[in-house]
Amino acid sequence: MTGYDRTVGADGRTRISALETLMNMLSVVGDGGGELERQAAALNVGTVRTYYPHLSDDEAGKRIATLRARVQAVMGELKKGSTITAQAASNTRQLVSTYVNSSALFPGTFGTGRSPAGQIDLIRAILRGEIVVISLPAQDYPDFAAMIYTMILLDLQNAVATLRARKLAVSQYLALDTGVADSTPWPPFIVQIEELGSAVNSASAEALINLLNKSADMGIRVVASTQALADVRQVDDGKGVWLDRLLAQVDHLFALQLNTEADDEIVCGFSGKVTKQFATNETAVSNNRLRIFTGASESKMVRGSEQQDTRIPFGTTQALDRDSWEMVYVTKAPKLTAVHTTAPEGPNNWYEIIEMVPVFEPELGYNPFAGDPELIDATREAARTTAITLNEELAKRSSKLFEIVDGVTEKADIEPVSAVTAVSSEDSTAFDAFDDAAGPEGDHFTHVDRRSEDDFDREPAAAEPSVWDRL
Repeated sequence: MTGYDRTVGADGRTRISALETLMNMLSVVGDGGGELERQAAALNVGTVRTYYPHLSDDEAGKRIATLRARVQAVMGELKKGSTITAQAASNTRQLVSTYVNSSALFPGTFGTGRSPAGQIDLIRAILRGEIVVISLPAQDYPDFAAMIYTMILLDLQNAVATLRARKLAVSQYLALDTGVADSTPWPPFIVQIEELGSAVNSASAEALINLLNKSADMGIRVVASTQALADVRQVDDGKGVWLDRLLAQVDHLFALQLNTEADDEIVCGFSGKVTKQFATNETAVSNNRLRIFTGASESKMVRGSEQQDTRIPFGTTQALDRDSWEMVYVTKAPKLTAVHTTAPEGPNNWYEIIEMVPVFEPELGYNPFAGDPELIDATREAARTTAITLNEELAKRSSKLFEIVDGVTEKADIEPVSAVTAVSSEDSTAFDAFDDAAGPEGDHFTHVDRRSEDDFDREPAAAEPSVWDRL
């Protein structure tokens, strides 16, 4: 509310970066205390009403008192040095300081948008069914990608906790019945994670497990993909314990051709064991007393022997035809099966190989803005209208969306182990040493956003109006 995140840098034009803002806010030393304490002390009714003009003077004063109390509690934990909060903040600040001027971040990265419609708010995205795309440079900057990945998962976990507290209010506002198990007044929110093993460390792995454990009833559906399960096994140094915990949360498993026997055994084992009958031939041997003209003849009998075996036999996924896009699909909802399009599973029909139909994408270099000018203009205008409407909606105190995303009732739901290991943890002495560390010198963020306040050309196309617009 003090506008610190929009502070102008040394060049007099450019805002400081979001990482620099975070690093300064985590500081607990300096004249008058840390930056967070100084910003809390600088709050007054005028500044609050600048950002929340709908509040009365009395309401603004109450909000200031609440925020100062929260800041005081947090700073009390930070100054103890040995607490979980203090160690997490110290380690995070130390790690952020190494990236604040890193080549991993181009100028202006993580800067705040000029309007609410240009900012990422996960709660708002879930309520309105928005599309959020986050691309992490896991190959070039693996440590940085893992850090941001962890923060995103923890933020999403907190968003789930906030929505859980507001579920009834949203249901009543939309007059929807959510008495059915796992039903929500907002549409399902799909979290798709590509290349799962490339940006996972112990902290992000724990955050993902916690998200899976706590988000299903709030409509969060996680879809993860990886080139090889071996990458995921390396999260806990090849022990495979975290992979077992992950698979315990999985309801649907798709596997294309796999290269290793170990990965094949995991998929086949996931399909579960059943009683199979294996056919055997019985052969009879006949001879006379003098052992003359001894011969053998088949009895023409076939006997079946029952054995416990996996639904999908070992070696199946390694033998899949990649050119034909073959895959196997195992589901545990509503019941465990690997058969989907044929007769009910049973003898000789315990699994099936499914051939996918490829979807042909536009050719490389396709430019959607090189098409019909009228369609492009109409799409941009729809996006601009949606963004402006969203800005106006967030300014309405009567809006349910504003009530949820303004932060007053925001919930925190982070496991201590995730908070501590969210970054590379050093010993507790790093906290005291880090307090004296100087921040980055100079202003290296020279990007200037000169777009006007109502320029939303980069906003996605608007969807058709629906009941969600009432949020």
